[in-house]
Amino acid sequence: RVYVMGHGRIVFEGTPDELRANEHVRREWLEV
Repeated sequence: RVYVMGHGRIVFEGTPDELRANEHVRREWLEV
């Protein structure tokens, strides 16, 4: 499982493949 946290809360939870496919989360929270 992968968790991305922002502002003290979990903003994304999923598999590595789901994170790679989620452009919004990558751009907004990971800046990649």
